[in-house]
Amino acid sequence: QLAASGDSAQIAASGDYAKLAASGKDSVIASSAYNAIAKGAAGTWISLAEFINSDYKCVGFATGCIGQDGLLPDVFYRAQGGKLVQA
Repeated sequence: QLAASGDSAQIAASGDYAKLAASGKDSVIASSAYNAIAKGAAGTWISLAEFINSDYKCVGFATGCIGQDGLLPDVFYRAQGGKLVQA
């Protein structure tokens, strides 16, 4: 589990089932971890790898900005179907 609270924080993780959170404004979260989830404050960019199943075949990344396209602050998201969906 990783968390950051300063403005413009940048977080990255690659371990399975990573759980990331950023509370500072203008933060960036990126994870290539299998089954990662992330949440952030408004303005936080999140990019999470998406996998087909547990054979670790990555099929792409889901990326979005909290506060845009229905993404809510302080709600955990995961990658599914090329989009960030509530975990």
